[in-house]
Amino acid sequence: MHRGIGIFIFTLCLAAVAHAETYEAPAIIRAEDETKLSAQISAQINEMPFRVGEHFEQGDALVTFDCTRFQANLAEATATAKAAEARHMVNARLASYQAIGRGEVMVSRAEAEAALARVKSLSEIVSDCVILAPYAGRVVSTEASHFATPEVGAPLMTVLNEEGLIIEMIAPSLWLRWLELGQVLTLEVRETGQSLSAVVDRIGPVVDPVSQTVDVFARFGNVPEKVLSGMSGRAVLTGPALND
Repeated sequence: MHRGIGIFIFTLCLAAVAHAETYEAPAIIRAEDETKLSAQISAQINEMPFRVGEHFEQGDALVTFDCTRFQANLAEATATAKAAEARHMVNARLASYQAIGRGEVMVSRAEAEAALARVKSLSEIVSDCVILAPYAGRVVSTEASHFATPEVGAPLMTVLNEEGLIIEMIAPSLWLRWLELGQVLTLEVRETGQSLSAVVDRIGPVVDPVSQTVDVFARFGNVPEKVLSGMSGRAVLTGPALND
C-alpha cells in the first residue's frame, strides 16, 4: 500500500520535471537611485572630499561651499530682525497707553515681519552651503573641483545608492502566463562569473507590441560583493513548458 503511494508520488514528480523548462533573458544591473547633485548657490567650493569610486555614508558632506558672505548677511539680518521686533513691542506697549497712533504700530509690525522673512530667506541660502549625502553610496562622477565657483544649477557630481541595485531584464511577453512576483531567479554575471540569486520584484505595466517583450525587475536579498551598476548577464528562471 505505502509502496504504491510512493510510486505514485514519484511519477507525479517526474511528470512535473518533464513539463518544466529553463528560460533565459538578457539582464543588466543598475542603480535604482542615481542622483545628479547641482549647485543651489553660486560660491567657491571649499571641499569635495570624496573621489570617483569612493564610498560615503548617509549624511556625509559631499560638497562644502565658502559661505562667509552669506553667513555675514544672515548675522546682520538676524540682528536687524531682533531690533525690529523689539521696536514693535515697545510701540505696542505705548499704543496700549494711547501714547502713539495705531498706524505706527502697524508699520513697526510690518517691518518686524519683513525682517524675519529676510532671516528665513538667508537661512535657506546658508543651508545650501553644504550638500549632504541623501543615502549611503558611491561617487559615480564629478563635474566640479575644489576652488571652482559654479553657477546656480551647475552640475557638481553624480552619486548612486549601492544598496538600491536592481536587476532589469527584457523578457518575452509569453512569460506572463507563468511569471509571478516573488519568483526566484539566478543571475549569471558576465563580468565576474558569479551566479547570484534574486527575486522578481516588479513586472512592467505594458507589453511592447513590436518586440512582444515586457520589462521585469528583480532585487537581491543582500547586494553581493563585487557587483557594480552596469554589469550585465543573463537571468535564468524555471517555468512550465509552453505551447505557442
